[in-house]
Amino acid sequence: MVDMGRRWCFAVLGTVIMMASFLLMLEQQSALSASEMRPLVITTSSASASSAAAATGKSNVDLTSRELLRRWQGRSRSGSSSNQNGISSQQNNSRSSISKVPNSLTKFFSTVSGGGGGSRHLKAGLGQREAAMMQQQQLLLQGHQQQQHQQHGSLAGAASDDLRDYSPLEQRDGGGAGGWTMGDGGDGGGGGGHHEDTRPRRDLKSSDIFVAVKTTGKFHASRMRLLLRTWVSRAREQTYIFTDTDDEEIRKVAGSHMVNTNCSAAHNRQALSCKMSVEYETFVKSGKKWFCHVDDDNYVNVEALRAALSSFSHTHDFYVGRPSLDRPIEATERLSPHVSHTVTFWFATGGAGFCLSRGLALKMTPWASAGVFMSTAERIRLPDDCTVGYIAEAMLGVPLTFSPLFHSHLENLQQIPHAQLPHQATLSYGTFENKRNVININSGAFGSEQDPTRFLSLHCLLHPDTDWCPQSS
Repeated sequence: MVDMGRRWCFAVLGTVIMMASFLLMLEQQSALSASEMRPLVITTSSASASSAAAATGKSNVDLTSRELLRRWQGRSRSGSSSNQNGISSQQNNSRSSISKVPNSLTKFFSTVSGGGGGSRHLKAGLGQREAAMMQQQQLLLQGHQQQQHQQHGSLAGAASDDLRDYSPLEQRDGGGAGGWTMGDGGDGGGGGGHHEDTRPRRDLKSSDIFVAVKTTGKFHASRMRLLLRTWVSRAREQTYIFTDTDDEEIRKVAGSHMVNTNCSAAHNRQALSCKMSVEYETFVKSGKKWFCHVDDDNYVNVEALRAALSSFSHTHDFYVGRPSLDRPIEATERLSPHVSHTVTFWFATGGAGFCLSRGLALKMTPWASAGVFMSTAERIRLPDDCTVGYIAEAMLGVPLTFSPLFHSHLENLQQIPHAQLPHQATLSYGTFENKRNVININSGAFGSEQDPTRFLSLHCLLHPDTDWCPQSS
């Protein structure tokens, strides 16, 4: 009887111990899950802590980045789903990209977004742990950029006083002044002066710029011959023509600088990306300091372009151009056949032209060289100019530097004051709101019927010594 009572007592005691252990395990599991689902506030440094707090709207510190990384990695090792494996691979790539964020200033004109770093917002489709990890990476990147900005100050380049008068980009809210700003090239009010190698390059020559003109066979007669007669005639050394058709007339003028890409003549994502890939490869081999892409309906004022780019260091990371949208673009990034997420970034429209410093272009190699550019474009299923923005902002964390000196037919070109035309880097023509859209040249050298694009009159305004320009008495 006594033995039976003892066995019963031991059984009850064992049951109580097991239940207590089970409840304790549930409590710990619940606490860990709750911490992973909270918005992240990560301490990286005194400079980046404020950036992280601003990004999340919190002032307290929930988890350090190391602790979150350790917990997430421990949890992910126990998982075996293909979705988690795909996300883990992407996160490793993202951490690698963050570790290579360059030590450079990221702005000359203040960015329209106000926050500066091309912020990317995660959408549905990711688990809580995966979303938390990728949000952590975003905050680390923002913290790094904030730290660099405080360390070096803001780069404000010198420019002609005339350029201050014309600001076609509307000023946006956030981030201090917003819109775009001009300065005197000083310390910019930041925390300390610039290192010597980050100062603007006043000795930049027009021959240091690689100008890539993208065209197609059907526009050789109507567009390219106009460019060859006007601005290209004074910039043959730095101008390269990328087309899809052989043309002996153009080759007589351009020589080896006419490149038949053998890409499709179609105007679709694959064909455009194919040409951009060849442009990129040719630039890298050229050894020039700046890569500038334009379309065959652009007039390039090479001297104004040189003056604009001389405000930046070609050895550092600069992506200069003008967006056609008033907001960042959202793209679906396909990481695998079953895994994707949304990325948000600014891009400079190819219709206005854009430029990449050599320092940035070389960092783009993993996504742009040896035909990889086309695969990168397929990853987000967007055209070539969008893909350049995706690589620069989303993959490398280099924000677009907005410049009002680049112009496409997507804006009202009539609004550019006549007095400011000589200072614009690129100009264009086309239609706007179903009306002929050309620059307004007062008393141009040629009438509208003889010069419908106004490029002939513009060229004579800039270069009145041209032999075919009417000579004023």
